[in-house]
Amino acid sequence: MATLRQVVDGDSARLNWLELEDSDGKRWKYSKGGPAAAGALVHIAQRPDKKLEILLADDGKPRLRQEAPGLPTKMVVHLQPDAAGRGSDIPVMAGWSGGNYEYHQQ
Repeated sequence: MATLRQVVDGDSARLNWLELEDSDGKRWKYSKGGPAAAGALVHIAQRPDKKLEILLADDGKPRLRQEAPGLPTKMVVHLQPDAAGRGSDIPVMAGWSGGNYEYHQQ
């Protein structure tokens, strides 16, 4: 069984990609796709302070895991809204509203 150990790198401006390390020390790169389906299980959440948090299952282990070696080919990341530099009267543009997004292994 492999589990997510840590987020080791990523696109700090837009989070268009993330690089993760699994419990075996192997690194995996994921690219941001479209919005996740309603009710999809979130694996990593971006906190209001913009830091990423690895979410745990009820057993205390990371949600992102699989029985086989490596990490799953898809995961879901919750992104915070980013309205930096925009006035409160300016509507939020697509992709800036936050929400849950699928990421796909490269």
